[in-house]
Amino acid sequence: IHSFSFKNETRYSKQPTTEMTDRLRMKYTRHVGASRRNTSYDVVTSDTLPLVHDKNKRSNAATGEEENEVSTLRLLMISCEDNPPYGPSDNTARMFLDLLEMAYLAKAQSGSCTKPLQEIIITVYEAKQQDYPSTDQEWQNYDGILLPGSFSSAYENEEWIERLKEVIQGEIHGKGRKTMAICFGHQVFAHSFSRNKDSSCSGGFAVPCPASIQVGHFQFQINTSNLKWLSQRNEKAQQHLPINILYTHGDMVQSLPACATSLGGTEMVPIQAAVYFFQKDSEEKVPYAYTFQGHPEYATNSGVQTFHNVLEALREKGKISDTSLIDTKQICLERFGIIEEDSIHVMKEIAETFQWF
Repeated sequence: IHSFSFKNETRYSKQPTTEMTDRLRMKYTRHVGASRRNTSYDVVTSDTLPLVHDKNKRSNAATGEEENEVSTLRLLMISCEDNPPYGPSDNTARMFLDLLEMAYLAKAQSGSCTKPLQEIIITVYEAKQQDYPSTDQEWQNYDGILLPGSFSSAYENEEWIERLKEVIQGEIHGKGRKTMAICFGHQVFAHSFSRNKDSSCSGGFAVPCPASIQVGHFQFQINTSNLKWLSQRNEKAQQHLPINILYTHGDMVQSLPACATSLGGTEMVPIQAAVYFFQKDSEEKVPYAYTFQGHPEYATNSGVQTFHNVLEALREKGKISDTSLIDTKQICLERFGIIEEDSIHVMKEIAETFQWF
């Protein structure tokens, strides 16, 4: 049985400065190649292999001075939730490492990988602490961005949410940085365009779900006119087979800006997924962001437990009933095979489009 190491170092400086760029930052590494059915995690501390770097060391690592750039995928995760069960950052990063590796191994087994990988590294920036790369070079050190879920709402007037929307507009949309956004990330990405002064790309909004909270397994159909943006799914979509993903959300995207298009939805949540386009001058528009209301990261070893814990938390808060909890768990268990398959496909699609692997 092979094993991969999940390396993390959560020690922060004892007397952190007021500038987040001077703080130590969490960084998570997955060595690719083990069977996802036989997974063991080894926590490696800074005494063995420090993976939390100060500003200068982090930049050196991301530019390839420490490791082979060809064999390492480096992603920036903008963490939006501190509290369990979805947070804290180490739990969120673990789910995405699981999903990324599952997708990579699936592509490797089919012989369709465009770039062999040895490592996948996720470096965490904390949105609630308004912690972001401080220079354009620091942003460029990463192959892409992960914008995951949160228990907050995109339309709340919180300072950190307003700052996040500014970052989405200025650093991500404004520069076409490759991004995968999930649940809250899907919502706040769209809502960041509500104040966009560019008439050619304004009008995105997130709102509470009219049908109340949505939990469990849902299906949505890909719009046939947008199949080209999900090439891996062409055969299945052409047979009118839906995408199956796990969900836990109380808000939804009501509308998209002109620079985005819906990939599909349901009657209760019309925009379940979206693709955003970047166009510079007269150049052809290219997709730079894929956003999903559902949680493909739930369909992983670490994600399943998080999904169950979120359901339990919702029950304790009176958001769902005991009967709904039991039924949801049973249905998801029965259909987990197709949910896992489709979640991996979603990740493979994004990775292929962004040339991550």
